[in-house]
Amino acid sequence: MISYLRGQVVYVSDILKKNPYIIVDTGGVGYRVLMPSVLFSHISENNSIEIFTYMQVSENDQELYGFLDIDSLEFFKMLLSISGIGPKSALQVLEKAKIDDIKAAVVEQKPDVLSGVSDLSKKMAEKIVFGLKSFAKQLQASGGASAVYSGDMDLIEALQAMGFRPDQAKEALQNIDQTIEKSEDKILEALKILGKK
Repeated sequence: MISYLRGQVVYVSDILKKNPYIIVDTGGVGYRVLMPSVLFSHISENNSIEIFTYMQVSENDQELYGFLDIDSLEFFKMLLSISGIGPKSALQVLEKAKIDDIKAAVVEQKPDVLSGVSDLSKKMAEKIVFGLKSFAKQLQASGGASAVYSGDMDLIEALQAMGFRPDQAKEALQNIDQTIEKSEDKILEALKILGKK
């Protein structure tokens, strides 16, 4: 199994194509590696790269999936544990949603908020949140929920009830003074930020 590559990027595919990929030359051998298109802004041809990979071997094909850090790779493998999600589907999930948003939604068991702050459908968000439910404690212990989410999912829902989109609410909560502790005060500060837009 190929778990890691270090080499030079010799080709970067068009990110608008289905299943975007790069080709990495390591010692004269080129490896085709599929990656989330959101990572392509960090990658350019003729630059060196280190990537952590997952190798999918099937009866008719072999594919490498690559990530810039081991944590992203491990989360990708976690997504593969969900029934009905294969490597290409998991890659699409990571193109549509941030890992921290997914982790937070799993910890809080809130698929509606996940579908609101990402491009994931409600059905897919539910599949992921409930499919990863057994990992919730592990994600929480590893700092799975980002700072804005440590208990703030209810605040996003409250702002949503006031007519704001989940992504607007999330952004406002990220920009408030993080020393504020009371939920009411957080809402008031977020409303001040949202009122300026």
